[in-house]
Amino acid sequence: MTSLYPHIGPTTDVPAGDIGVGGREIQYMYGEWVRRTSTHGGVLTGKDMLFGGSHLRPEATGYGVVYFLENMLNREHKKVEDQRVLITGSGNVAQYAAEKVMDMGGEVRSMSDSTGSLIFSSGMTLDDMHLIQKIKTKGGSLKEFNTHHHAAYHVNKKPWQVVDTKTIDVVLPCATQNEVTEDDALQMIEIGVRYVVEGSNMSSTSEAVDILHHHKVAYGLGKAANLGGVGVSGLEMSQNAQRQTWAREDVDTKLKEMMRCCYETCSNTAERYGEAHNLVLGANIASFLKVSEAMEKQGTLY
Repeated sequence: MTSLYPHIGPTTDVPAGDIGVGGREIQYMYGEWVRRTSTHGGVLTGKDMLFGGSHLRPEATGYGVVYFLENMLNREHKKVEDQRVLITGSGNVAQYAAEKVMDMGGEVRSMSDSTGSLIFSSGMTLDDMHLIQKIKTKGGSLKEFNTHHHAAYHVNKKPWQVVDTKTIDVVLPCATQNEVTEDDALQMIEIGVRYVVEGSNMSSTSEAVDILHHHKVAYGLGKAANLGGVGVSGLEMSQNAQRQTWAREDVDTKLKEMMRCCYETCSNTAERYGEAHNLVLGANIASFLKVSEAMEKQGTLY
């Protein structure tokens, strides 16, 4: 591909899935890439296994968010299995975050979409999850779920606006940017939330983050907590380069380790700079130090 920055040299884009872009779209782009270039490189990630995709790539962001949460809980000698969790969104990230929370013994109390929130007073089941996946696959709304099954659907409400006080431990925002405002953060505190870990990018406004920190709520920022998807995209490219397909268990092990290392880097850096538990500070400083050190060693830091 032609570089946008000729003075730097050639660059290559690495597209991957996101909102509205799933395996089908990636596969269409990959097919066009192959047709135009007559090459079969692993540039696009999130491909079907038929074309060199990786196990766990669809699940990676959602699973990774829960692994990040697990590390936050471990620091305080707690477990996912003891947590009552609200999840926003009902797309890929939210679905697999819910699946992993349930797999680890936690209780998922909600999912949501653009029209409202679905609340499970006694927790979701895997059957509930599979029904939601079917509804979303055909482009439906979560309000359809209530006509089929047990659950309360609340139109134009966010999950923390309709649950009882002091009944929730964790919120995993997995919908869209800025979905958590200052008012939302205050409502979370009122219902007992002690952990907020972002599955979507920039889920919380800066004012909301300030409120969470002020009330000592452990906050896992999106650019650290949701890196599992990008991380497994990297693993997919490694497998393509080696002409290999790693077992699902091997990819999962690498994903868990990736999230552990990310959490510890953020946490340890925050502590080193005098603000223990401030993962925003830790992530920002750690990222800056890594880039500046690399630039210095390459002689490009002036």
